Amino acid sequence: AAASENLYAVLGVSRKASPREIKAAYRSKAKESHPDKNPGREEEASEEFRKVAHAFEVLSDVNSRRRYDATGDDSGGGGNGGRRGGR
Repeated sequence: AAASENLYAVLGVSRKASPREIKAAYRSKAKESHPDKNPGREEEASEEFRKVAHAFEVLSDVNSRRRYDATGDDSGGGGNGGRRGGR
């Protein structure tokens, strides 16, 4: 997602949303934007699905969310190029 895109708006939640609300919003948005659920507009849906997944990835991680809230940086992993922690 572009840095100017509000990740909370992508998921349709407020900045004060709890982790549970973020997860529920992600599941709902991911389901409705999934390319398989949007015949005839797979490419558009795929882009939307990627945005939703990215927003969830950043906002579901405490440290990434804190960094995003403070700086607007939505890169997630802090530039280390890899993922840390399990899911």
